Amino acid sequence: MTRCEKLFTCFVFNAFDFVRRFGFRAKSETVKTKAGNLILTKSEDSLFQIKIGDEVLFESQTEFGTVAGKYTLNNPKFILLSIGENALACATHFYIVDVSKKEPAITEAFGNCSPAPKILFQNQTLIVKFPDGRKNKSDYKYGAAETWQYRNGKLKKLR
Repeated sequence: MTRCEKLFTCFVFNAFDFVRRFGFRAKSETVKTKAGNLILTKSEDSLFQIKIGDEVLFESQTEFGTVAGKYTLNNPKFILLSIGENALACATHFYIVDVSKKEPAITEAFGNCSPAPKILFQNQTLIVKFPDGRKNKSDYKYGAAETWQYRNGKLKKLR
């Protein structure tokens, strides 16, 4: 591992440790979409919600949640979320909010607990690749490498 990789790894772990210890990254985040504003909020009692308008898409007691990516940047159809539920054992899980159809939808949690997947968006398909983390020496435990594909409203594990 190069010095740069070690520093980046250290930064990622320190950032997650900071969020775990001191709470949600922000009180709220908003993403403008054609379906309306997607709003991520966390209340004082740690209730985390994802809403579009008055519709609650996701609700959980969680340590943190943030927008990890928007695809495409202008007028996004897919929003990748990183949500830290039980982040003492698993750094984060990912979810995709799909606003490309008439009714907004959110996937089930996916990923191997790694906070740093590689993401590819091409031809209305989102590919999320998680690195192999079984030899990870941090407090967080990551699983084997995984690749997930989101296409036509379906999330599928490729490997």
